[in-house]
Amino acid sequence: MKKILFGFIAIASLYGCGTKGYKVTGTVNDNEMNGAKIYLAEIDGQNLVKLDSATIQNGRFTMNGVADSIRFIYMLLEKDGEVQMARPYLYENANMTVDITPEKSIIVKGTKENNLLSEYYTGIEDFETQMMAIREKLSENAELPESEVEALKGQYDELDKKQDDYNLGFVKANINTLTGTHIFKSSYYGMSLEDRDNIISMMNNEMKKDKKIAKIINAVEAEKRVAIGNQYADITLSGVDGTAISLSEYVGKTDYTLVDFWASWCGPCIMSFPELTKTYEKHKNGRLQIFGISLDDDGEAWKKAIGTHKLSWIHVSDLKGWESAAAQLYAVNFIPTTILIDKTGTIVGRNLSKEELVKILEKN
Repeated sequence: MKKILFGFIAIASLYGCGTKGYKVTGTVNDNEMNGAKIYLAEIDGQNLVKLDSATIQNGRFTMNGVADSIRFIYMLLEKDGEVQMARPYLYENANMTVDITPEKSIIVKGTKENNLLSEYYTGIEDFETQMMAIREKLSENAELPESEVEALKGQYDELDKKQDDYNLGFVKANINTLTGTHIFKSSYYGMSLEDRDNIISMMNNEMKKDKKIAKIINAVEAEKRVAIGNQYADITLSGVDGTAISLSEYVGKTDYTLVDFWASWCGPCIMSFPELTKTYEKHKNGRLQIFGISLDDDGEAWKKAIGTHKLSWIHVSDLKGWESAAAQLYAVNFIPTTILIDKTGTIVGRNLSKEELVKILEKN
């Protein structure tokens, strides 16, 4: 399963703001939310900055103000000091209506871009609901039979793929809008290299000026250099004991080398370890080596995770988190990310499924 990443993305002002300001009028479909708060907020580094607020009374709220620039921020529903829901929202000067169904949806309408954003979230609502139900079932039922766990994981992966397909179609149809570009920046990691490259080629110059888009463009170019069919790029990082270890020390020693990018704090990475361990134990004698690269920045947490999960393969890290030189070299945008290298040093797979990896290892 992918580590699905959902975060705030700031967008520079592309259009002039009017002076009339905004008026946001909302309805909350839950009487228990009376007295709760609605906030407009954005992230500044590690801080949540609240720009406006309103109290829900009789299922309704109103906010008035002036947006100093057009950009994506969050609309938050907060009760008893805890955030119940959060949705991106385009901060702009206009009259808008909001319909909130707690634990399900926040629908903002009244401007072209916010209408489009609500259309997107309505489109993925069923995927999100079903995927959340599966995650909850897996976390709350530790004694489920292995066959049922595998079936649930398969359903999750199928839904994840459908959501990726939906994201791709939406972005292609709306790429040169603020909303389409925002969704691309939130979901590009689930797209193929070819699709990402194609979408970037469709962008106008204004969209390409965005800092996040520039980083994605650089990452796409990096990934092209280590794409399937190309020779691998060597990596030298510190092992658990501080000794320098190079990927080239292992490539060619076995039929295949799997480079596994992970971290101690990554839930989907942890979930992948039981199956990865089974595969490694079955094929480690000459057929498969695993070269684990941690994106941790805490050395003790990294070492503890290796022991806790009994990961018996090669482990290295520069403890620089997402700024890891190896992550930059291999254009790693999410974890777990895996790269499969054959005996000749050729990259033959990227983010293969368990079934795809096993099929390759058991061939011949």
